[in-house]
Amino acid sequence: MTMNNNNSVDTSVSKEQYALRLETVKILYEGSSRSFIVAVLVAAILVFLLAGNAEQATLTLWSALFLLIYIGRYLISLAYHRHADSDQHATVWLTRFRLSTAACGFIWGLSGLLFFQSENLGQQAFLIIALVGVSGGAIIIYAIDSVTAKLFAGLLYLFTLPSFLFPATAESVALALMLALYIVYVSVAGATLSGKLLENILLRFKGNIHERELQAMAQRQSLHFDLTPMGVIEWDADFKVTAWNEAAANIFGYSAADMMNQPIERITPLSARDKFIKNNCGTGSWR
Repeated sequence: MTMNNNNSVDTSVSKEQYALRLETVKILYEGSSRSFIVAVLVAAILVFLLAGNAEQATLTLWSALFLLIYIGRYLISLAYHRHADSDQHATVWLTRFRLSTAACGFIWGLSGLLFFQSENLGQQAFLIIALVGVSGGAIIIYAIDSVTAKLFAGLLYLFTLPSFLFPATAESVALALMLALYIVYVSVAGATLSGKLLENILLRFKGNIHERELQAMAQRQSLHFDLTPMGVIEWDADFKVTAWNEAAANIFGYSAADMMNQPIERITPLSARDKFIKNNCGTGSWR
């Protein structure tokens, strides 16, 4: 069984889980444009600096694959923004985002595999700096979904490490360990951030539900006030009328416009007001 509310929802998935999934997908795709721009800029700097050191065929191949993957990622993002209100399940968009992010992690990891030069410590350091920046930013941006963050960082690390460890030098191993420690640190920080974000999303979701329930209750009370055959009169602490329904108008012969902000003594003797104060010690309504 399914229900339609701009997206298909399996009844086996709770409303809270589905709200979390929708918000997660929204946040991920909203940040994709910024990450695309940053990634392209870093890649352009990387290609520029490696132009005189790396093999041109390898550099060209990596650049072509990078553009193919990131343009594909950008097109997926455009498709989501155009069809975000369709009845397509949020899980489909989340799966597409995860797969495209895995491809991005792969292409960055491939740069470490292809462009590592054991005899060029400066190039090794630059690669690590570039990969640290890219991985750190990605993990924070994707913190809302731990699977996405792990896919990106895991594939980047998986393809980068072998070049720095085989054949191993003291410098390359140190750089590899720095990258590993940084990714672990940022991953832990990202997990903490993710927990806070998900908690805030749940609180907002529950708040929205509570607000809708209050609105529905107020609407029911308003209908009862308007349609009940009994006269309903409400007043404030000064015994001035604040609410006067149609039935009260029929009973007393005064319209709501005539009685609003008027003293209740206009329709009741003063002794009745004093008796009410004595018995109830405050304000209220007679129905």
